[in-house]
Amino acid sequence: MGLLEQMAADAAMPTNMDTKQIAALVEEDLEVQDRIAALELDLKKARDKHRKLTEMDIPAAMQEAGGVAMIKLANGHTVEVKEVIAARIPVAQQGQAYGWLRKHGFEDLIKNDIIVGLGKGDDEVAKAVGDYLESVGIGYQRKESVHYQTLGAFVREQDAAGAPVPEDIFGVYRGLVATIK
Repeated sequence: MGLLEQMAADAAMPTNMDTKQIAALVEEDLEVQDRIAALELDLKKARDKHRKLTEMDIPAAMQEAGGVAMIKLANGHTVEVKEVIAARIPVAQQGQAYGWLRKHGFEDLIKNDIIVGLGKGDDEVAKAVGDYLESVGIGYQRKESVHYQTLGAFVREQDAAGAPVPEDIFGVYRGLVATIK
């Protein structure tokens, strides 16, 4: 017998005092849930504000101040603006991007996942799948992907080597970001 069934078997009719206590606890929990939602919204707003300050406002102010890349402030903080390059392959461009990587010898960046649907208790079949997937007659799906950090590092390396990649296919983002120390 499960815990819930045991509680039901042992239960007596709740008193008016019991239901008042339960109602008070439920009300308290609803207030806590509302507070959590408000804090999560505040956190999202703070993160958005931080992103705007570090990626737009501070770099723009440093550009206007003569294009300085680093400045030491009177309060002891150092502000440095660096260029960032990031990339994410848009879903609509995946085929074209993977084709470009393979054509140019960078197929090792592409991660391959094979997803196999097996029923409960198919441990032995799961062990046999690997190299024998086709021979055991189990259908599978193949998913290709390039991790965004791997792709970003690749784009930065190619850029530094003077061999830029097609930015539209690889969803390349170039921007400035301020770091405060």
